Amino acid sequence: GLVSSRSAQSRPVLGDFLNEYLVSRTDIKLQTKRNLQQCVNRLVAFFGHAKTLEEIIEGDADAYKLWLKEQNLAPATISMQIKAANQFFKAALRKHYIARNPFADIKAGKQTNADRIRFIDRETINAVLEACPNIQWQLVFAFGRYGGVHIPSEIQFLRWSDVNWARN
Repeated sequence: GLVSSRSAQSRPVLGDFLNEYLVSRTDIKLQTKRNLQQCVNRLVAFFGHAKTLEEIIEGDADAYKLWLKEQNLAPATISMQIKAANQFFKAALRKHYIARNPFADIKAGKQTNADRIRFIDRETINAVLEACPNIQWQLVFAFGRYGGVHIPSEIQFLRWSDVNWARN
């Protein structure tokens, strides 16, 4: 009774697995990692750090989704949380830590929030451009607003050679 059995030692616990997973994801951007960290925090808050992965079953995944709804999160946020949980458990499945993914059949829902959609009129756009501290910020704003460039992830890679001068 001084030491846990080998089988108990080899079963990964949720908190450790999720933290190791995040550390292993060197291929993702910092903001993506921050978003995934939020999902890790919520999973650990609901299930507990020390719960083994194999103890989490489909009914627990249903309860987790219901708990997220009770936290008054936006539907888009709940969807992101469920998709991330599915991603984590799929990775655990691929490592043979678990025999099935309890989140595989959970419907995530929409990740759009119609309440946040707004039409921004030209007057407001011009006011923002006027408030920008310099021409560089005006360009960043204009590229995002009119060029469809994602800020900050895509603008940092733009170069003058990307402009098609021959076609204006």
